[in-house]
Amino acid sequence: MNSMGEKIARLHAAAKKRAAEKRAAEKQKFLPVIYPEEESVSDKSTATRQTGKSAKAIRCKTTEDLTLYANDVGIEQRKLWPGKEYPTLFTRLPIFRPMQRSRARKQQAEATKSSDFVRLNSKWDRGGVWRAGPSLTILDEDTLVGLMQLRSMEFNGYEQLMPSKGSQRAELLAHSGRRVIVHSVICFISELESLIRGKKHPKKGWGGNVIKQRRASIERLAATSLRFEQPKGLDLYRGKMIPIIEVAWIGDPKNACYYIQFHPAIVHWLNEYYTYIDLNIRRQLTPFGKALHRFLASQVSNPLFEIDFEVLLQAIGFDGRVGEAKISANAQMKVLLELGFAKSFAFKGNGRSVPFKLVVQFK
Repeated sequence: MNSMGEKIARLHAAAKKRAAEKRAAEKQKFLPVIYPEEESVSDKSTATRQTGKSAKAIRCKTTEDLTLYANDVGIEQRKLWPGKEYPTLFTRLPIFRPMQRSRARKQQAEATKSSDFVRLNSKWDRGGVWRAGPSLTILDEDTLVGLMQLRSMEFNGYEQLMPSKGSQRAELLAHSGRRVIVHSVICFISELESLIRGKKHPKKGWGGNVIKQRRASIERLAATSLRFEQPKGLDLYRGKMIPIIEVAWIGDPKNACYYIQFHPAIVHWLNEYYTYIDLNIRRQLTPFGKALHRFLASQVSNPLFEIDFEVLLQAIGFDGRVGEAKISANAQMKVLLELGFAKSFAFKGNGRSVPFKLVVQFK
């Protein structure tokens, strides 16, 4: 990943030559972008990096450069106030599996011996969905849910001019291509970690291993792309690779700070075809419980929901014995009842002559 700070600085310099007078006239019209104060001691605004700049200074400078660049090349920008939206498609596909990473890697190696893509089998795969990139677990889904709830900026303009692509030949692209909407955030890993965990950092900040683990998770997400044969409401992306996120680090390579941009397809689903994922509930569940909750969250509009248990297990990516999954589901459903997510649940069948069915009453 190249430094987004350096990239944006180059883009800004090129745009400055083309539109200095315009920028001077419009500069007072920019809307301020306000971010929460940094939480981690290791990322305080008073802490300096190899660049000699504080975390707050790095964020403010990058925000300013993004705003100036967007104005210069004709990209509309606005502040975002996201809620708990999560693409419904993702709730019903085994993208993030409830298993140990070592096992996930082993299965990934087996699945890619004869193919570069992993088929994501599910009743809801709508003709076929494939994943390219590293194996992903529930920890990575925690990271993605957190990033989606931290979204702070929306850009509306020509695709090839978006900050993650940012051609310096903007004058040649301004009237070509198609207009898209992307969402993005300038994200410190410490604030992402605090959001995911639902608590403030320890007195000395999140430990180095915690930051390292979350950074690795972000990089796995950045290395992952999905291919849909029938993407919901987006025929123009049929059979095309869709990156989950685009990422670049800001400042120097050791900064735990990133510019993260969401693909137009994912933005469309976040706006039009979404499920609410409540982190307050998710934090109190096991990895299996999080996968179960993620799936059931997309079904809460049904007063009474019933599903073949093995169909559900396939959709969440569980790999194990059905009997063990039923024991885990029983325990986690009791937690979900205590948290008010559902009113009641029951299993039908004996798992032998009559397959298990899970019945959940939401209303």
